[in-house]
Amino acid sequence: MRYIPLLLIAFAYSCTMEQAEITVDPLAKYDFVADSIGFDTPEEVAIQIIDFLDTKDTSKYTEVILPWEAQQYIVAQNLQYRPDIVDTVGHMIWLENRYDDRWVNYFVRAKYILEIMQNDEGISIDTAMIDTITYESKRIKSYGGFDRFIVGEWADLAVKLNHKGETYYFEIPQIIKLKEKWFLYYPEFYIRDEESYFRVLDQVKVLNQQADAFWL
Repeated sequence: MRYIPLLLIAFAYSCTMEQAEITVDPLAKYDFVADSIGFDTPEEVAIQIIDFLDTKDTSKYTEVILPWEAQQYIVAQNLQYRPDIVDTVGHMIWLENRYDDRWVNYFVRAKYILEIMQNDEGISIDTAMIDTITYESKRIKSYGGFDRFIVGEWADLAVKLNHKGETYYFEIPQIIKLKEKWFLYYPEFYIRDEESYFRVLDQVKVLNQQADAFWL
């Protein structure tokens, strides 16, 4: 009879271990290795994008695009800020099903900004000269509303271009740093002349301040 308490303790320990295994965070598997991908600076990402627009060498562009494993990682990290997403595993599956369309969109939007440069602004990317590349660090990137955002280490980047005596700014606001490497998170590009660039910059600063005040 004196062995019964020991058996009960062993049984309780076994149940505890089983429960611990069941409650392992299902998002822990969303990780990636950044040793051989990404770039050391956001400026390098910008140069690769401009080279692609100039040469149409897709190998340069695909190197900057955020791979699926890295996107899983940043989305999983951000679920702590999204209590509205109850089925987290289902949300990750939904994202994976959309990734092929997202990949295609990188090239569609690159073609679109090139057409705007050439047809609307009269800029030939092969003759435009890079003056400077600057960026502003951001913590939150919002998407059209307070309920859609990603918290991370962002570079809101602008490439100052000189073309036929005029100054333009090629904006790449969605470059993100993950595990000490920089990637193009989403192909959001803008080309603006000097006057419209600084006008929009002032407007964006106000919106970013409002977003920061709301979430942090």
